[in-house]
Amino acid sequence: SPACVFPYAHRPLTTQGVASYRTVEFNRMVMQRPMWMRHLLSRGYSVLQCDLDVVWLRDPFPLFAAHPHLAAADVLVQSEGGHGYNAGFYFARPTRAADAFMEFWLEDLVSR
Repeated sequence: SPACVFPYAHRPLTTQGVASYRTVEFNRMVMQRPMWMRHLLSRGYSVLQCDLDVVWLRDPFPLFAAHPHLAAADVLVQSEGGHGYNAGFYFARPTRAADAFMEFWLEDLVSR
């Protein structure tokens, strides 16, 4: 059944409530995404992650199921228009390939 995870309600990542781009607090917040994804995927959950500014006009899951290339994908990620991936919207299924993708992403973030 669908669930919403908000792990920072009692222990926020920032002291000011805002993390400016590329600050230590911002980078800490960004690194939480692949870490939480790996945690949830390892427990068998499929995870749809989206930024707060995403507006849902309809349920995306029927679209994922209706197209064979989407239904077979381990990870679906929004493109950043030639600049890599946009972490504002992505979906992952609990597979080894999805976990490997999240591990690679986390390692890439740590190396910066």
